[in-house]
Amino acid sequence: MTVRYSVVFPMTAYRLHNEPGNLHALKLIKDGAIGDPRAFSSLFSFTADPDNHRLQAPHWRGPLQDIGTYCLNAVRHVFEDEPAGVSAARNTVDDPRFSEVEESIAATLMFPTGRIGQFIASFGAEQLDMFRVAGTKGKIAAESAFDFQTPTTVRLTRGHEVVSHQFPQTDQFAGQTAYFSECILKREAPETDGEEGLADVAILIAVEKAAQAGKSQPINLKTRSRHPSPDMARIYNPTATRLML
Repeated sequence: MTVRYSVVFPMTAYRLHNEPGNLHALKLIKDGAIGDPRAFSSLFSFTADPDNHRLQAPHWRGPLQDIGTYCLNAVRHVFEDEPAGVSAARNTVDDPRFSEVEESIAATLMFPTGRIGQFIASFGAEQLDMFRVAGTKGKIAAESAFDFQTPTTVRLTRGHEVVSHQFPQTDQFAGQTAYFSECILKREAPETDGEEGLADVAILIAVEKAAQAGKSQPINLKTRSRHPSPDMARIYNPTATRLML
């Protein structure tokens, strides 16, 4: 009897791992453009409509789980490390939209090397998605860093030298799908594998516990050996038709 084995490659759907602007920012940091990255700050917000399903508590919804993930995933790859602990606070307001979930949540992540990452995720503020990284020799700012409908802009500042680059608008979902398809055809595990997604989930749970308990929570994760790289960039013309939930 012949036994056939098939290899299955799970992939976490992180479209920004194939977006050229984010990949450019990560390469600048990895190449030492700002020296040693020491501090990370990020904000992702939008004003949620009252009937938005993200305001319903079942199925683990809320600003942390929905959009805070983007900020969290970014800092992990900016530092190429996993946090050792987190403190957090959440804000509820007198607004019927936020009867089941918080309006906003803020987290501070402590890394083993003394680096610090902070982010705020909010469903009650005007649309904004950005991150900043301060290093020992410079700083990087990424605007429209997480949104898929607006081109990403990355600005590198070193002393009086400022270099800004706006990247082309691309269909990030097509790029993500193309990358996964290529991994399957090549029989290569994607960088955004299942363990990548599980790491974010473990940290999200710690953030939630920290906000609920009012005290910091430990995190114990193995440092990943793979991170997004420039060769993962995929550029496709934006589509005029999409399903929005």
